[in-house]
Amino acid sequence: MYIRQGCLLSFDEIIKYQPKTKLELILAELNFSNILKDLSKNHATRGPKGHDELTLLYSLVAMQVEQITTFKKLVDRLKTDPVFRYTCGFNILAKTASASTFSRFLTKISNSPSLEKDFEELVKRAKSIGIIDGTNIAIDSTKIDTYEKSKPKSKLKNDGKSANWGAKRDTDGNTICWFGYKLHILLDCKSELPLSILLSPASYSDCDLAIPLIKKFLANYSGVLNPEYYIMDSGYDAQKNYDYISNQAKAEGIIALNLRGAYVPPQRLNQNSEPVCSMGYKLTYWGKDGDYLKFRCPHVTGKVLSLLEYVVQQI
Repeated sequence: MYIRQGCLLSFDEIIKYQPKTKLELILAELNFSNILKDLSKNHATRGPKGHDELTLLYSLVAMQVEQITTFKKLVDRLKTDPVFRYTCGFNILAKTASASTFSRFLTKISNSPSLEKDFEELVKRAKSIGIIDGTNIAIDSTKIDTYEKSKPKSKLKNDGKSANWGAKRDTDGNTICWFGYKLHILLDCKSELPLSILLSPASYSDCDLAIPLIKKFLANYSGVLNPEYYIMDSGYDAQKNYDYISNQAKAEGIIALNLRGAYVPPQRLNQNSEPVCSMGYKLTYWGKDGDYLKFRCPHVTGKVLSLLEYVVQQI
């Protein structure tokens, strides 16, 4: 006969004495006042009351923290894990939300700008307590696959909102293709936390979205964050990005050079196939001897300073 020992304390009292989990610590710091105020204006006066909006928001955050991939798996976790259900705000004995409820709720909050306001206030709060530095800013993009069925290019909508085909190189230099979207992220290098984001179809170039992303960042955090450097990979190597960062953002752009498909030059030659010295400086042309061209070290001819001369000059 299967008999379990009874408990003298209630579930709520037991939870109070347990150490705080990572999820609880995260949820305790989140403030959804703007989105909750916006949602309260759209409450229906008739019909069932439905689930609490804050509980649904906590569940969506928990879904990302716990790396739960689908709403079905989220619902299963809520049903089978009482601690997880309690942390998200559901009554331990009450019925949890269904997958369709989460889907409709996500669509509802996606159409509201209030959620982004809550995000901006969270960033400002992180800055005020020293988590975010804001001096060095990095910009990059990542692919987002869509659950929508892929289509040939001839049937794609070019409206700036619909999913389409994209391609980019991964960290190993391999070209990857996907059907969906591209998330452009501007983040703080110290904390590695995102400060501003833009979503675009997958075919949009990283280079073309850098300026709109920086514009949005400066508009939202003017006077709060004052970056000195914007760091990007070679996909953003364009004169317009350098000019905007220097003239409008009043900062310095550190962008990896894009050689546009050029091969690595042979040893002792630069990208223009000109001979260089051991320090990488272009050799000075020193005339012709028969069928041979003569070159000399630029340090000897006074074209550039040697390392010792540079140090002495700085002193």
